[in-house]
Amino acid sequence: MEKEKGIFSIFYHNSTPNEKKLIISVSLLCSCFSMGIIGIPVWFKQPEFLCTINSNSTICDESEYCLQNDPSNISPKIQSLSYELDLFCERQYKKRMILTLIFLGGLIGCLTNISVYIKSERRKTVFSILGIIYSFANFGVFLFTDNEFVVPICLMTMAFTIMIGNSYGFTIINEYLSGDVAKASTIFLNLSRGTMGIVFAFFCYLINASAKVLFLVMGLGVFCVSVYLLNYKNEKGIKDIMRKTVFIFPEI
Repeated sequence: MEKEKGIFSIFYHNSTPNEKKLIISVSLLCSCFSMGIIGIPVWFKQPEFLCTINSNSTICDESEYCLQNDPSNISPKIQSLSYELDLFCERQYKKRMILTLIFLGGLIGCLTNISVYIKSERRKTVFSILGIIYSFANFGVFLFTDNEFVVPICLMTMAFTIMIGNSYGFTIINEYLSGDVAKASTIFLNLSRGTMGIVFAFFCYLINASAKVLFLVMGLGVFCVSVYLLNYKNEKGIKDIMRKTVFIFPEI
């Protein structure tokens, strides 16, 4: 009786070098898209507030800091978007507005995903272009971190591309791969997201949630992977079965 192979064994032995490149690049890009969602708490991590008590500065919570009304007593240790844009005290409402715009961008992405049909031959190209748009949105936050008008637009754009890109990753894997390789790659794609989440959390810890460093690294990484995937050519092409259109609802 033949021993069943694990996903890593299938990935290593059953896929061609070219297919390995596709699996890794798609997994990396989807993982980077996921960071745009799991990164929200990090982006808006509150800075350390310092309150003056008996002529001494000590760490306190936001409510105590706001009562003292001393904008100079903020530790620059955590330079998140909340720190860069002063999203606390009387400006707390701006943080809620930015978060609303992020989820609005995601909603528009979902509606676009279900209303616009992209042919199989063009999905990889669209997927790559979404990655490039995502990377430029990251660069926008990096360059204009303290601009309360540019940052929300960039974050909204990121959310828009994430909602479309996440669904395309699984579709492309199943269009270009077949058999056990396609099944293993789907699992590999989910595992890479979880692994990247751990790496992302550790990286954020190392840089103390610095918005500039975070968005610069994310933008560069996504841009490189997207450009590579845009020029990727699969020797087997797209499976014929994926070229056929299935009509779920009868024509009226």
